[in-house]
Amino acid sequence: MSEFTFQLKGKTLVCVDWANVYGCFNDLGWQIDPQKLYQYLKSYPEVVDILFYYGKDNNNESIKFLQEIKNIGFILKTKDV
Repeated sequence: MSEFTFQLKGKTLVCVDWANVYGCFNDLGWQIDPQKLYQYLKSYPEVVDILFYYGKDNNNESIKFLQEIKNIGFILKTKDV
């Protein structure tokens, strides 16, 4: 991921739609680490907030994942599916 760089001009809000990000990486046979993604995005001083959108199930695995996302530092936005 470090081979890719953004050219940001001014304050930037990042919105991560997890279904699309995860699906794309999964289709390519790659794995994505939300912690590393967050750290990479926050390495840009222009990034002021990172929103994480997730369609949640009310099962223990989903709840645990969402807690991890919040602990990483993402601003979590969910919708029941």
